[in-house]
Amino acid sequence: MRNDHNGQPVPSGNIEGLSGLLSAVLTQTSTIQTTDNAVDGKAHNLMAAAFVIIALLATQIRDSEGNWRWWTVAAMATQALTVYVVIYLTRSRRYTGTVVDLATHRDYFAKDSELLLVQLIEDADSANDANARIVGEKVSLLKKAVGVFIVGFAIGIISLFVLV
Repeated sequence: MRNDHNGQPVPSGNIEGLSGLLSAVLTQTSTIQTTDNAVDGKAHNLMAAAFVIIALLATQIRDSEGNWRWWTVAAMATQALTVYVVIYLTRSRRYTGTVVDLATHRDYFAKDSELLLVQLIEDADSANDANARIVGEKVSLLKKAVGVFIVGFAIGIISLFVLV
């Protein structure tokens, strides 16, 4: 029995099993990427809704006597905060690739099939862990942005229909 680069034993004659494991890890990679894209899409839709609400509230920023409606201003500011949180959460991030840079890791080409599969599984799994943490942070920020949006929306409704 041989050892991988971490000194862990690698069972010989298990190429099919290792190939299946690599496929499963790469499927997880695809799921993480899909989740990331979905979070970004939802965040952009939330930002668009916040912009629409800001524009609608801006038409009601003064009452009929020309006085500022401060609750409307507060609602607009809260929606602007939603936009800021969305911009922050969709900013460019440095994701980890599932394969190392082969130009600098030429030793991968010299590995036999089993050790190469084990190494690729470890690399992809490590990248998945790092990328899943980033996506988890984005999901958490999206939840906060939705909360801020709802508060701003509620303040806007109260300012337009209750405090008239």
